[in-house]
Amino acid sequence: FEPLNTIALSRVWSRLPVSFRHGSVETWKNTPTPSGHTSLPHRQIQRFKRTNVLTLLRLHPFDTISKWHPCNLEQMSVTGMTLTERRALYAHMNPVAEQLWKKNRNGASTKRKWEWHEMMTVKLKESIASYNSHVDRFIRKEEQQQQLKKTSFYSFLNIKAARTPGAILLMVSRVFMALAFHVFQTIWSVALKSKFDFGPSDYGKYLSFIGLTYALSQGFLSKFLLEKLGGNKCDQTRVRTIIACCIVLGLGRLLVYHTGSLVLVYFLFTCIVTALGMINTILTADTSYLSSSDEIGSLFGLLASVESGAGMIGPILGGALSYVHPVRAPLLFVAFLYACVSVIFAWGYEKHILAKKSKVLKSKTL
Repeated sequence: FEPLNTIALSRVWSRLPVSFRHGSVETWKNTPTPSGHTSLPHRQIQRFKRTNVLTLLRLHPFDTISKWHPCNLEQMSVTGMTLTERRALYAHMNPVAEQLWKKNRNGASTKRKWEWHEMMTVKLKESIASYNSHVDRFIRKEEQQQQLKKTSFYSFLNIKAARTPGAILLMVSRVFMALAFHVFQTIWSVALKSKFDFGPSDYGKYLSFIGLTYALSQGFLSKFLLEKLGGNKCDQTRVRTIIACCIVLGLGRLLVYHTGSLVLVYFLFTCIVTALGMINTILTADTSYLSSSDEIGSLFGLLASVESGAGMIGPILGGALSYVHPVRAPLLFVAFLYACVSVIFAWGYEKHILAKKSKVLKSKTL
């Protein structure tokens, strides 16, 4: 309350000339303000003259105003005062009111001066309450609506960690992998029916096998193989493991499509799903080091959204490629996508993701 009143007093002083009460409107039209700016606008000079209570701001409260008769204060015009001007007047008059008028208000004259100051204080508080109500009703409500728009739809784009090279690398690679999966599915479902005469029961067994293998891969095999290969200790080995998984995913799908043995299909899918579980485990673990704890959930949500978007585009793309060639075009595109992912990981995984991980781990040990 008090600091704002002091600031208001300084601002009004910077606009109100020292001897303003003695000059005319024409006198002050061409006179610079105390702060050195150009002269006041004609309309503002007229308002200052009309609201003559503001002339108190250029009089000494103890040496001059305190000696006035109370009727001089009571007859002054306060019409049209702004909140800033009311704050300034309060800051200027409150010292003399508290130190002289309040203590000596038993006298009739001093009591009237104190009551005038109290009346001005009440009007100031009413103006402040009205201003705060307006801010709460309109300005802050509008800010809350804008914030709600940002948090409801656009906030997932406004993630600092998502703009880092490591996060962009992960998003691109996950888009390519998701596209490869969905493009392959457009021809693989047909192949299962045409080659092996799959029915509802066969599809159920096949999907159950895939789910069980993937669960074992992420829950047990990934950790076991990473420890045996040394992927948890050496960054280069970790990158090589990821690239090897990409090769298995791409090459395995090419082989599984051209095989005529159902046993070989299950064997190849064991390798494919194990490689998928390993690469997802590694990527998920390393992603957690790319952002702070308050953004990690948003980053994972963004990665999931990117994959879901690729899931919508993949089947459409697979159907379009089948017009080029029903089998070769989708298969070659799948192989191309996994080759691109391998190149991306070989180029930037260690530099942009594992380097960030090392920095985070070092900072935790210090």
